[in-house]
Amino acid sequence: MTATNAPRSLRRRGAVRPPNWAWYGMAIVGAGIQIPAGALKNATAIVIGTAASIDPPAGGDPVFETGPAVFFGPEGLSFETSVTITLPANVTAGQAGVTVLQNSVSDGVETISSGITVNNGSATFPASHFSSFQVFSDVRPPPTEQKLTASNGQVNDGLAFTSAIDGNTAVSSAWTKAGGRGSVYVFDRNGAGVWFEGVELFPADAFANDRVGRALALDGDTFVVTSTNHNGQKGAAWVFTRDGAGVWTEQQKLTAADGASFDRTGNSVEISGDTIIIGSAESAPVASKSGSAYVFTRDGAGVWTEQQKLVPADAAEGDFFGSSVDVDGDSAVIGSFGNDTTAGNTGAAYVFTRDGVGVWTELVELVASDIAAGDLFGNSVGISGDQVIVGANSDDDRGSNAGTVFFYDLNP
Repeated sequence: MTATNAPRSLRRRGAVRPPNWAWYGMAIVGAGIQIPAGALKNATAIVIGTAASIDPPAGGDPVFETGPAVFFGPEGLSFETSVTITLPANVTAGQAGVTVLQNSVSDGVETISSGITVNNGSATFPASHFSSFQVFSDVRPPPTEQKLTASNGQVNDGLAFTSAIDGNTAVSSAWTKAGGRGSVYVFDRNGAGVWFEGVELFPADAFANDRVGRALALDGDTFVVTSTNHNGQKGAAWVFTRDGAGVWTEQQKLTAADGASFDRTGNSVEISGDTIIIGSAESAPVASKSGSAYVFTRDGAGVWTEQQKLVPADAAEGDFFGSSVDVDGDSAVIGSFGNDTTAGNTGAAYVFTRDGVGVWTELVELVASDIAAGDLFGNSVGISGDQVIVGANSDDDRGSNAGTVFFYDLNP
């Protein structure tokens, strides 16, 4: 039984732990526990041993510890024993400290009675009647670093101009490789946590100076990469997918139905499931460089089609709408850093939502409450559910061009 599926009457009552600390182990009275080497970096609960219920205090509920603290013995039984906590051998001074809290129970309510800190080694301490032990760590070992270069890398390839990661897969563009044609390298992580180079990919119809890799996005077994220079600077995007055998292939090329030379579509891109949004900040649907964004969707047969072109209601010359994009399900946020809301290049961001029949509608225009000329609000954006983040990298609150990040709750 675990803490998540324990009956309500059996869950711990009154237990206290330091805020934001992670459980790292379960100490059973009379036994020893050794924290595995991976525990301090993975921050996941480690259940060691088997939990068991004991006779309840008079008139109380059964006493049962389902988490990393367990206590044994029927009511009235007193005993003395010990528990040993051992940290991983790879933990060195200053990297981690584990705190062991010794608890006591009165009338079925658990309270902390004392605490012992174990630093970079092991410690043994006594246990007494109706006591339990909770093991915490509030510090993890430092992150591990792994450096990778392309096995066929050359001068001026420009690897890592754009990158994306999802789970055990990462992609990184070398947008000036092969005479400026550009490529994408796929990297994979094995079961031991080691990253290795997978395959180099580039579109079949990419040419010198296309600079494939201007923008890049990855979601599961699909990634999309763009080129703003392709086809007379109309711009394009290519979708690559991975099959069940792990083989990547080019699935489809995406272009704007009304694309024109020098639109440079593809300056930004994001993907969420079967939806891709591509920024075209230099296109001119209303005026020069007013900007737009294109939404593409994938059907059950794997075919992508343009669903809708997005343009804000107040589009104007030089807004650069589409300079940044993000999409999450049926919601998208699009940056427009050149928008002159109150002064030149103050910037704005727009949230669009999609209804049940696939129609996108502008929901709200976001503008910082203290917006000022040249802030470039909207140079970067992100959305997750009802939460939106918008960057203003030239905001001067902390000095010239210090930059600011704004957060918005769309459903407070």
